[in-house]
Amino acid sequence: MEGCSEGLLKFAVSVFSALLFGFTASIMWSWFIVSRFHIAPLTIPTAIGISLTLSLFTSRYTDDAERIEHYWLKSTGFNIALCIITLVCGYIVHLFV
Repeated sequence: MEGCSEGLLKFAVSVFSALLFGFTASIMWSWFIVSRFHIAPLTIPTAIGISLTLSLFTSRYTDDAERIEHYWLKSTGFNIALCIITLVCGYIVHLFV
């Protein structure tokens, strides 16, 4: 049962991470691209789709289970922290644009 709950937690955190990335990308796009170049706003689902498309070209395969487990935790934590830091820094820069 623990494996199932761990899998559900990973899934939930992955979904949260993807939504946070989509939110961050759409906000940054609105602040810096839409206002400057008068391009259509980027929606959260579109930002997630672009991210998934780009990951097709940048993902790498590994068959080491322990390494995969460590990588998932590390990369998910990094992605969440990156989104938060990007929003904070982007907001500060946005105030001067």
